[in-house]
Amino acid sequence: MFSLGANYENLSLGASAGVFFGQKNVFSRFRYVDVFGAFDSVSEEVSSLFGFNLNAGAIYRVVLNKDKAKDKNTSTRALQIGATIGGNTEVKSLTDQIAGITSIVNSFNEVDDTTSVINDQEEFFRLPLNYSLGISYTDYNRWTFGVNYEAELWDASAEEYLNESLNNAFKFSAGIEYTPDRKGFGGYLTKVNYRLGAYTGEDYRIVDGNTLKDRGLTIGLGLPFILPRQKVSYLDIAAEYGKMTVGGDSGIEQNYLRLNFGFTINDNTWFYKQKYQ
Repeated sequence: MFSLGANYENLSLGASAGVFFGQKNVFSRFRYVDVFGAFDSVSEEVSSLFGFNLNAGAIYRVVLNKDKAKDKNTSTRALQIGATIGGNTEVKSLTDQIAGITSIVNSFNEVDDTTSVINDQEEFFRLPLNYSLGISYTDYNRWTFGVNYEAELWDASAEEYLNESLNNAFKFSAGIEYTPDRKGFGGYLTKVNYRLGAYTGEDYRIVDGNTLKDRGLTIGLGLPFILPRQKVSYLDIAAEYGKMTVGGDSGIEQNYLRLNFGFTINDNTWFYKQKYQ
């Protein structure tokens, strides 16, 4: 993937382009338990996929205290509005398939007789169009609060390829970050970023004709550390607890817990020519 961004005054623009490839291998075996002496039906399908992915985004920053700030780029309060769009690109699939029958005594992948063979079956489908809209309020000394809405239009993109109906997925999320004293001389804990968030939405999968709903809570920390060039970066730790439920009377639900670790490195001094060596 290759990404590029630029900004002019309060407007920032970015775009990314990437290529992806992979393989899907599905082996199936069906046993007819109601028919005495019947052979099992087996099939193996190997698909190679290749495609491109394109995304673009923009953020506009509205300074809220121009009169008090000496420099509009160092304002202590600002509102940021952002949007992204991507997907809707074509994916190529080449599939090899072999099907046959086998007796019960044979192992899982042994075939007594081959019934059909398909080589290099070419298919095309499109990735779902996705977009997001978000807004955040930032007080650079302590607070950041934001809300975001994102959607993936699955119903028309992969329906023909998968031969099944899919749901248009969406997710609405909100979060807050608090730093007690970002630039002060207090202890280490006063410079830690404390984060709390929540989300709700619907998955693209449909279970028994009902939508799959997803909701959860997140809590995290941004732990600052100093790089050799005196630049501040962060080690990010987060825990996420969520629940997926199916509508209707099915009673199906799943609880899950995720732990996320990451880090950011903001040392851009590598790109500046040093005056003293």
